[in-house]
Amino acid sequence: MAKQGWIKVYRKITDSLVWSDPNLLKMWILCLTKASHDESTFNFNGKKILLHSGEFVTGRTAIGVEYNYGAQKRHQISADSSWRLLKKLENMQMLHIKTTTKYSVVTVINWSEYQEVAQHSANNPPTSRQQPATYKNDKNLKNDKNLSSSLSVNSINDFWQQNGFGTMPPKTWEDFDYWIDDFKQIGSSNDDAVKLIIQALNVAVDNGVRKYNYANSILKNWYNKKFTTVQDVENAEKQREAQKQSAARTPRQVKASQQVGVTPSWLKNEEQVKVEQQPTVDRQSIAEKLAALNSSGKKDKNENSR
Repeated sequence: MAKQGWIKVYRKITDSLVWSDPNLLKMWILCLTKASHDESTFNFNGKKILLHSGEFVTGRTAIGVEYNYGAQKRHQISADSSWRLLKKLENMQMLHIKTTTKYSVVTVINWSEYQEVAQHSANNPPTSRQQPATYKNDKNLKNDKNLSSSLSVNSINDFWQQNGFGTMPPKTWEDFDYWIDDFKQIGSSNDDAVKLIIQALNVAVDNGVRKYNYANSILKNWYNKKFTTVQDVENAEKQREAQKQSAARTPRQVKASQQVGVTPSWLKNEEQVKVEQQPTVDRQSIAEKLAALNSSGKKDKNENSR
């Protein structure tokens, strides 16, 4: 691909996830510069590959080399990371990737609406100043929809910055995007997955730990428990609180019954029964019997002395 000519970048990109992630933005610009403007052929190991406008040939290693070209060592990323960025653009419906065992053909979606019309306008300038399409805002609704499909992810970044987490690193952006995909795989909608991430960040704020690793551990816990909505999280929390209160209430009741001076009702009834069953004592009869015994004892003593 000859490095000549120019490409068109739609202004709406500043409202998309691509703009919020510098690595993703660089990958998107790289794709636009690599895409063929016209129908052409690409020679791959002696085999000619027909390319239409908006297409280019690449591979996992090749895209990594081109992405890192001219970048300082600290700004370079691995081949796997660069390929994930490419797949992320495909998930956002901005690209289509057709992969074979030897290479991949990448197609920029809606290329003709963005680039070919603009090229035609540049090569054939209209006579009236009213005629040129100013970025064709009214004719690119389909691509506008593709860009806005990822806008919900920006709410994570908004919450992150508004609640004292600082500037979100690109790696964290990428990790949150993976979390969205993971929750969607177990049944969450895109919006529910985003809300779960924001809820995890909210828990981190409540506990005074504004760190990604803390929120990440919360998300792992929810994912393992198959939570797919914030409502699942709230229901589990209510159940946990109910069990906690139940466990705390039982020991207090047992302790109260064991306090000194507190006699259980069943013990009181038993003592009452014992008292009622005791026989009545005749004090006068006992005194007379004792006197008779004493008199008899003195008589026996006198007889023995004789």
